[in-house]
Amino acid sequence: MSPRIRLSAFVATFGALVSSGAFAATALTPGTPLTVNFGANTLITNAYIDVDASAKQLTVNMTGSGGDVDLFLRYGSPFPDTANCSTAATAPPCLSYDMIQRYAQYHSMSSSSNESIVVTNASTIPLTAGRWYITAINGSKSSATATLTATPSTTVATANIALDFGNPSTNSTDPTQSCDVAPWSDATAASAVGGNPGTTLGDQRKNALQYAVQQLAQQLNSPVPITVHACWAHLGGTATRATLAHASSTSLAFTDTSFPMPWLEKRYTWYSNTQIARMGGTTPCGALGGSCDGVDGDVVEITFNSDIGTAGVLGGSPFYFGYTPDNSTNSSDFIAIAMHEITHGLGFLGLANTDPSAGPIGARAGITKSATTVTYQNYDLGPWDDVFGDSIVDVGADMQSYTPFFGYELNSQPNNAARAAAMTSGNTVTTTSTGTRFAPTLLRWSDPLAVNSSANQATGPAPNNFPSLYAPCDVTKTTACSTSVGSTLSHTVQQGDLMNAFYNAGQSRMMGLAQPMLAAMGWSNAPAPAATFAKPFTGIWYDRAHSGHGLDFRFVGHDDLGDNYFLIFYTYDASGAVEIFQSQGHVVDGVYVPAIIGPDGSTLVRMHYDPVAKKATPVAVTGGSIVVDFNQAANSPACRAIDRSAEVNAGLLLGVLSWKFVDQSSPPNTLEQGDWCIQPLTTLAQNASPDLGGLYYGGSSDSGWGFSVLDVNRGSQGNQVALDFYFGDASGKPVWAVANALPFVNGQPIPLMQNAAGYCRSCTPVKQNPVQIGTITLNLDASNPANDTATINANLPGGAFVRNNVRIYNIGVAQQP
Repeated sequence: MSPRIRLSAFVATFGALVSSGAFAATALTPGTPLTVNFGANTLITNAYIDVDASAKQLTVNMTGSGGDVDLFLRYGSPFPDTANCSTAATAPPCLSYDMIQRYAQYHSMSSSSNESIVVTNASTIPLTAGRWYITAINGSKSSATATLTATPSTTVATANIALDFGNPSTNSTDPTQSCDVAPWSDATAASAVGGNPGTTLGDQRKNALQYAVQQLAQQLNSPVPITVHACWAHLGGTATRATLAHASSTSLAFTDTSFPMPWLEKRYTWYSNTQIARMGGTTPCGALGGSCDGVDGDVVEITFNSDIGTAGVLGGSPFYFGYTPDNSTNSSDFIAIAMHEITHGLGFLGLANTDPSAGPIGARAGITKSATTVTYQNYDLGPWDDVFGDSIVDVGADMQSYTPFFGYELNSQPNNAARAAAMTSGNTVTTTSTGTRFAPTLLRWSDPLAVNSSANQATGPAPNNFPSLYAPCDVTKTTACSTSVGSTLSHTVQQGDLMNAFYNAGQSRMMGLAQPMLAAMGWSNAPAPAATFAKPFTGIWYDRAHSGHGLDFRFVGHDDLGDNYFLIFYTYDASGAVEIFQSQGHVVDGVYVPAIIGPDGSTLVRMHYDPVAKKATPVAVTGGSIVVDFNQAANSPACRAIDRSAEVNAGLLLGVLSWKFVDQSSPPNTLEQGDWCIQPLTTLAQNASPDLGGLYYGGSSDSGWGFSVLDVNRGSQGNQVALDFYFGDASGKPVWAVANALPFVNGQPIPLMQNAAGYCRSCTPVKQNPVQIGTITLNLDASNPANDTATINANLPGGAFVRNNVRIYNIGVAQQP
């Protein structure tokens, strides 16, 4: 392993999680359990398994008792470990649960000590030949004993879909959401039908549902088990219309900087827990945390209408429970209906709002801080796209043009009204007619897996060959055109398809279009390409919506954990005065993950400058933390609302900067936090050659101050130098100023500018008022850096910062475009 890089200001002081050291960097024998005894709050780091090219599946299991052991897995490079941790009682923690989770590419973190992760060659971060690293943490105050087993396989196993026929519940507010399990044990005598050997009505119902999930499991070929909670409720109906059943996943979630799930293909996007578990190779409780016991372990809940078969509903027409398909018009095929509804629970579900009482039609789903369900109005966080909606397009009236149903940038984003129009572009539903059920709509599915599937009946050039989705103009409730709550969007419009909105005699038991459509949403079994992640670069990064705040982000080298960066967060405090924080860490799979600096777990440090000793001492207990995710940042709510189409560097890499400050109580209270969208001031390709850019300071005998330089080629205008100058004021507080020269000329003074009054991080942005506080004069020699010098005259209230022709040292590392 190459040595790990630490700048001198950041001494590696690690130690909050204690290592069960004998197991650090331990090679696992395939299929052979390794017993590990965990003390309270201990971990093993970098056990590993070497996988060869013949492997198509890797299963990692942790089976234990006591404590709460969680499992983490990544490919190619190790997790941080405790090898360099300080044992001093006053040392800051070296590792944290949060840090390990951010390094992990897969995790299983339920409330028990029984965890499992399955990675295949079709996973988003696919099984690849080489070394896979495993870390396990006992986060409990009690000890645990567990066995760790890693098993590669040359084949991918198909897991079952299990059924939960217990755990009844009553919903007094909405009885249709109750779960009655008594019908599964109904002792009413029944004759065998269509190969179903049950002799009671309850047994026939159970047998039919078990047959339905077997059919789905065989068609899905998922390596991850699924558990379905099976219920009945009085859903009512009329002589001509009724809801036969309904189903959904039991929860929804997304990945962002607050809770990373790197295996999800799309960040800042709603997924069902079934998709999250399938893509993560684990259980929903393993992916999202919590208990796996009882109903908490169920990923789908299906509810059948117990009124079907009664005289007042559909003329008394019953469910048909036979294994062989039913073409009768006098009954409803229970198995086909079950397969249809459970498929909704697998993620065949769009979240765009269809209910005008819930908010604007077509609105994305957000959440409120106190709520446990999605909302379409008055939300605190979001909104976010959903993975189903991301494959939908709105086809123009000319049947040639089309736009994304959800778009991330303003210049390609249909508004709520456009989405509402698309969702009512199909047949007209009246009190006496459901319209022409299979007429094409303007709401289409564009993903090529379904478009090119043999199950697709649509033909012609794009978008005519895009499969239609159900989009009724429902006038049963109003004289105006309206969406149809519960049926719009999440159904196909194709004769004989399993996922049609309406049941038809002879309903298909094959997944049809649903199979390639689900494959685009995490259920694919095709070998996946190697995962790619964003690669940030040295530069000044800023948020257009928070002028005056920003990041100085500097590459300083590479080690076995990845690219190492030094970060300076220049900002304003609560009074609007300038302040600076520093951080150092690694870019791990496109995410800047900082090292822990303070004993309180801080990852941001503030330095106190001593002008006599000419050095800075870290003030580590800041309560500050920072993470920057450069992956798919344009998808995030922080970035999506900004139109960058007219910018010089439009379309370039963005990042979501998540910052947070907490107090010192236990547990800590959040004082302020935010998610900002940052973009680079310049690109690597714009740098001058030779490039004078870097991170300069006065050397070991004159430290505690410095400046970063961007050296940009401006063509005929010459080279432009932009710099951020960091130093201490008269009281030793770190402050900053900026300078800019075009063209840059060695030996020519450059004005130093500072905003007289800024605004706090959580305040409403105000116009900046820069004033000159002095000058900086540089002499930079690319051919002989030993000649680099700086002269600085900065005047501040109560004092001045002065350096006369002092030698300066560049600790930055050049990067290539």
